[in-house]
Order: sequence, then structure tokens, then C-alpha cells
Amino acid sequence: MKVRQHRHSGGALPLVLLVLVLGLGGLGYNYKRNLDLERQQPRPYRAYSDANLKGLITAYEHEVDRLQAQPLRSTKGTRPHGDLLGDRIRSYQRVHAAGQANRLRASELAGQQGILKELERERETRDSLGSGWQLQMHRALHF
Repeated sequence: MKVRQHRHSGGALPLVLLVLVLGLGGLGYNYKRNLDLERQQPRPYRAYSDANLKGLITAYEHEVDRLQAQPLRSTKGTRPHGDLLGDRIRSYQRVHAAGQANRLRASELAGQQGILKELERERETRDSLGSGWQLQMHRALHF
């Protein structure tokens, strides 16, 4: 008894090519979409190299440590030895100047800490996205 063999000439090849073209087109579309989303995110330190970013983080960490180590100036007023108006005015001016210096230092510290936080966020973003082929694959395959 003979077994019949049915041959489909070239029937699977167009289907495989269609699936391949659709898959590559989907990956390309997804890559472009993720790249556009990355560009829309505010990342002011994106253009810095990894070495420069690391150097900036180190410098800002030292600056924040230096500012935190500075003691605050005393804002306690000294009691004038007399009831002279001039003594009271000078005492007020010393207390006011110390308060101003403390507020200025606190403001500077907060600014440096904010920049340091942004730099660390950029480093974390780079670590999560990877680099080279890892970054390209993330853009193409992340939905």
C-alpha cells in the first residue's frame, strides 16, 4: 500500500516572512516609542559621561558634608549692660546677622542637597537602563 505524500510548495515561507516582518516592525515601533518617552523625561545631566557624573556626585557629597559640619552661629542676644538704646540696637544687629547667616547656610545646604539628589537620580536611571546593547534591548523589548 502506498502512502500519499502531499506537498505544499512554498506555503509556509510567506507566512514565516510575514511573521518576521511584523515582529521586526513591532520591535522598531516599540524602540522608537520608548526612545521618545526617554527624551521627554527631564534629565538635566543626561549629556554628562559616567566618569563626569561620578566626579560631580563625589564633589557635591563633599560639599554637603562640609556645609553640614559648619556650626550654626548663636542667635541668642547678649543682654546689654545698660539701658542705652545703642547697646540694644547693636545686640539686635548681632542676633539678626547671625540669623541671616544661618538662613543663608541652610539655603545653600538645601540647594546642594537638591542637586546631589538629581545627580543620584540620574545615576540610578542609568543603572536601571544599562548601557550599550542592554540599553538597546530595553528600548526594543520594554512594553
